[in-house]
Amino acid sequence: MIRYALSFVIFFSFTSAFVNTVAEEQNSTQYTHPDLTRDPFQRARDVIPNTKQKIAKPQIEGSQTLDAELTNIPINNTDNEFANIQGFSYEFAATVDAFIITAGGILEPSSEAHEQDSSGVFGVVDLVAEFDTEKSNLWDDGLFFFYSALAFGTAPAVGDLNGISDKYAGDNTLRIIEAWYEHKFPYSHSSFLIGLQDFSNEFYRTEFSKPLLNRGFRLGQTIRVHGNISTYPITTLGLRFKSQLNQSKYFQIALFDGEIDSSAMNKVIDIDVEGHKAVLLVSELGMNTARTGAQNEYRKLAVGAWYLKGEQLGFLENIGESNEDYLLANNPSSGNAGAYLIAESAWGENIGLFFKHERTKKTFNRYGEYYSAGLHLRGIIPERNKDVLAFGVVHTRHTDTFMEENPGKFFSSETIWEVTYHTKLSDWINIQPDFQYIQRPSMTSPLDQANTAVLGVRIEATF
Repeated sequence: MIRYALSFVIFFSFTSAFVNTVAEEQNSTQYTHPDLTRDPFQRARDVIPNTKQKIAKPQIEGSQTLDAELTNIPINNTDNEFANIQGFSYEFAATVDAFIITAGGILEPSSEAHEQDSSGVFGVVDLVAEFDTEKSNLWDDGLFFFYSALAFGTAPAVGDLNGISDKYAGDNTLRIIEAWYEHKFPYSHSSFLIGLQDFSNEFYRTEFSKPLLNRGFRLGQTIRVHGNISTYPITTLGLRFKSQLNQSKYFQIALFDGEIDSSAMNKVIDIDVEGHKAVLLVSELGMNTARTGAQNEYRKLAVGAWYLKGEQLGFLENIGESNEDYLLANNPSSGNAGAYLIAESAWGENIGLFFKHERTKKTFNRYGEYYSAGLHLRGIIPERNKDVLAFGVVHTRHTDTFMEENPGKFFSSETIWEVTYHTKLSDWINIQPDFQYIQRPSMTSPLDQANTAVLGVRIEATF
């Protein structure tokens, strides 16, 4: 009951803040429109302009200036640092993560000791390219986008549900992550996007969670566990429609190929939909405000829902055939669904808070509830006003149905605690020490897994 009360208090607090903010907006005639440029490496999509005019200097959620202020992730200006020729621009970035397990870990075979010296160095080289049809004098309001990732190295075997790094893309693989076309309709304040795309770039997204490295802060295991969600590093074809209902409210809906081949990790691109029967439908309705682009005026509240159409095997699919003895295997379903709430708010100039919560069908799914929350502090060291210190927690729970069918074999939840510090060493390189502590990794028996502490560092460079 405590977690339900906490969810209600957070929801009520953010709702009250939004009501007051929207009321102020209705009494004000000042409104600044966002521009159409993007932050490709954070893959942050901007909102749709409310008039046909293209006015620079973005000022509301999803725009480059706001994202840079909120997250302190380096953002390159399209006009200055991209090689921009007739609407074509590109950029390279390299990310290297090094992690070591300092306590706990997966039980070694034929041993009573847990691995405590497991380590790994891995990373990814990104290439992002854009082609603006208007700048190339072809047609207005069109944008082609391409993003590929060359992964190298191997992550240590921590054994948690989510993964300790949101940039881990597999061992020594080359993948095309996104390749799409977006067209805007300024008169109707809307746009559509079609192609290979990442679900979590526009849905389920919070700004203040970006500095945290654990993949659980990006998407919850409640939705990712099915293996049919189009998200980094394996994406599928999709069609997304978005509309800016007014200066603070938006609605978006998308349809994705909901079936991923088992060999997708070994392919550069996976767009074969022949014979695929699974479809993912997702929608989100939200409000966001930041009238002047200042961090202390940023608020966001959104609710979303998803439905995965296609035959699924419930617990059997979620946990794998190796543990079939523990499963309720005879519960196939023609569909699955979930709903989520996201909220975040700035408090003053240098403090930000975020919260996410998701629920799925408890009679069918292994993982029924997901929570994540965190604190974002900027400029805690004098003369380092763009450095970011971030704290976060991710909590995932088994459904009651799963626990009843498998008594005494699993823990009811997994909790991840993370603290990280992001600092900029120069115009092109950043460093980020990180610490994570995972309680009850994967919710497995303590004979197989121990609470795990992981120490790491991330180095980012842009070219």
